[in-house]
This record gives sequence, structure tokens and C-alpha cells, in this order.
Amino acid sequence: MYDLKRALIKDLQTVFKDPLYKAPDKTAGRTIHVFKNLPPLHDDPADDDDDFDYLAVYVSDGQRNSATEPEQMTAHIVCGVFDDSQDWAGADTLDLIIERILNHYDAAPLLDKQFRCTFPRNYTTVIDDETFPYFFAVISLTFERITPEEEDPYV
Repeated sequence: MYDLKRALIKDLQTVFKDPLYKAPDKTAGRTIHVFKNLPPLHDDPADDDDDFDYLAVYVSDGQRNSATEPEQMTAHIVCGVFDDSQDWAGADTLDLIIERILNHYDAAPLLDKQFRCTFPRNYTTVIDDETFPYFFAVISLTFERITPEEEDPYV
């Protein structure tokens, strides 16, 4: 689980290294943060704004049904976006982030030569006036651990 989380974080940092997003302090923008598990906890809730926009990665479960089948794990990417424009543009930003992640793993399903992104893939968004100007989504991806073929020492 830890190896998958670490590889996924590294990959997402590469995927999102260039795009700039609007920051809560209304500066020109910044690169999206990628966190392990969830954003850090702060004593002062006002400090939470420094963590937006973000992707947070955690692995919730896994299974291996037999010795001959690969291990499957479910990784979740929590997206948090800030956008205070009155036209709810934060929802569009979430859509773009979700599409970018899904398209990336369609085009490059192999992750760190250890994991393959398979199916199912799910996502859900939270867009409402109670959380405005913050928008949230969770993307759930299934990964299979790639097991290298063992070499026969007697060949």
C-alpha cells in the first residue's frame, strides 16, 4: 500500500507540475499541492487556506484472491479547489482535474513499473453553497500490483 501511495504522489506531482490555479489569498496562482493521506491539520482554521488547491492521496483497501492472481488496491485522490468567482468556476476546475487524471491513466496505466491502473474508476464531486468557495471531489482508482516472473534457478 505504501509503495502505491508513494508512486501515485510522485506521478501526480509530475502531471500537475505546470498548471497554475487560483489561490485563496487571490494571488495570481500556484501549482497544486499533492499530499499524502490528507492535507495537514492546523490549529488555526484560517491556515487551512494555504493548503488549497490540493490533491490528497490515500489507499483504502486491497485484496488478493489467490496466489496466482495479482493484488488489487483502491487508491483515492481527494481534490480540494478554491475559487470564489460567482459563476461557480471551481466546479469546472474540478471537472478538468478529474478528466486530466483519468485521461493520464488511460494513456499511461503503468505506474512506477510496479502497478497498473485498471478498472473500475469512479469519481464524485461536492459542489454546493455550504462549502462555497471550496469545491471537492474524490477520484477512486483501482491498481493491480505487477508481479515479476520469478526466474527458475535450475534453468
